[in-house]
Amino acid sequence: SRSVADLQEMKKAFMAGGWLDLSTYTSTHGNAQGEGKDAFQLDHMESFYGQFALQPSENLRAEVEINVLGNVPTNRIDPIFYESRGSKVTTVGEDGDILSLQDLERVRIYGSSVEWTGENANIFGYFRRGHYHWGDEGDFFGLYKEAHYGESPDTYNADVPIGVEVEGKGPYSGLKLAFGPQVYWGANPTVFLKGQRQFGSWAIAGVHQEDLASPSLGLSDGEVTANTTGSSVPEQMTRKTTLHGRWQRGGMTVDLGGIFAGSNKVGQGYLGMREAQGGASYGGSGFDVFESTIGWKDTLGGKGRLSIQQGPWALLAEGAYQGLVADGGEDNQLFHTGWSLSGSARGNHTHGRLGFAINAGDVQIAPNLLYQKPLEGALSRVEGSLNPTTGKYFAEVPARNVITDPFAVLDNRETWGAELLIAIDPTP
Repeated sequence: SRSVADLQEMKKAFMAGGWLDLSTYTSTHGNAQGEGKDAFQLDHMESFYGQFALQPSENLRAEVEINVLGNVPTNRIDPIFYESRGSKVTTVGEDGDILSLQDLERVRIYGSSVEWTGENANIFGYFRRGHYHWGDEGDFFGLYKEAHYGESPDTYNADVPIGVEVEGKGPYSGLKLAFGPQVYWGANPTVFLKGQRQFGSWAIAGVHQEDLASPSLGLSDGEVTANTTGSSVPEQMTRKTTLHGRWQRGGMTVDLGGIFAGSNKVGQGYLGMREAQGGASYGGSGFDVFESTIGWKDTLGGKGRLSIQQGPWALLAEGAYQGLVADGGEDNQLFHTGWSLSGSARGNHTHGRLGFAINAGDVQIAPNLLYQKPLEGALSRVEGSLNPTTGKYFAEVPARNVITDPFAVLDNRETWGAELLIAIDPTP
């Protein structure tokens, strides 16, 4: 019994795993002297990862993973990697002397998580640990994105994702809460709230996202820079609310959803552009340029989807309209095939999609078609100019961007797309 008690005590805190990365790098440099072996440079790296766990009770477990650096090589071809944080840094001191700084960030938390299981809720906190999306639970517009990034956080030394999930149980079943400074790559500090209930044959879900702050922006050499925990371009603060209903019978599924997003952008101004219909144009560009503002109708959108699976064949039909600032997230739904072509999640577009799949023995043939068009097209850049005859000055028309404009044309650009998927699987 004494041994059992000791074992139970040891289980409360223990080393859950670890590994050691020992590497040697051989390379040549453009300024290397000599030939053959004399031109080679050798360097090495030691990087240790230790995973420690704390489990004081059956319903509480915490893990932390520590990275400890030894030598950091200086001759890697690609210097962008997690361990480069320990590289030697050269700077100029206040007195003008050149200072060489090393042993920076030799020890760092690589990742951590905490899980607590309660009677009415489960809590999961994560730092550089992935999490799943809510697309299968009524998040029809994909606001809460999946955050499994493989080696990318190591490549760019990014502290993503960071956040907390709370899942209701018992009388609070169907409720979920998530919040954090960057719950997925590029996210603003934000909070998500989701509720889901069954009403007859309809599963109804609502999701709300409220950004709490925006990344700090600044100017460097005339360009906008951002202070984020990952290599990403931040977007303006926003709030989004979606409503989704799903009806299923047999092999048929009907999804209907609405989105109300970007209400904080109402009143913001933007430039629009149309091809000039004869006569004069703006600065001789061939376009008419006009000013407008975001209205409430620009915050609204809707999407409908019909999915049918009957024996060896399947059908998917989808249509969507999203106002200028009615931005959603990512479409995380998995369908009958591995289709990758889908409509944009951004606002400022309308799209239609039609896919069909048929199974013939071990072979599946699945064509998929997409048409998409923005409500307001991209701006063609027009240089500022002065009309010497009239003395009228035409100001420059720049391209839009997501940092200073209420919307932009990116993956929501006009698209005619088609894909054909052919799969052969002898053991389906």
